Amino acid sequence: MNELGDSSLNIAVAVASAAVFVIVLAVWFFLNRASVKANEQIALLTELLEQQKQ
Repeated sequence: MNELGDSSLNIAVAVASAAVFVIVLAVWFFLNRASVKANEQIALLTELLEQQKQ
């Protein structure tokens, strides 16, 4: 009986770890995507500013 409890606890820990990993991966993906878009906008605005100076 105790062995069954230990194995179900191990499965629960593994599922919780996998869920946390997926959530962290999703947060990283969206933050990275937002950062890339921001960098692209900065580059475009810098180029526009250089064109306006001329």
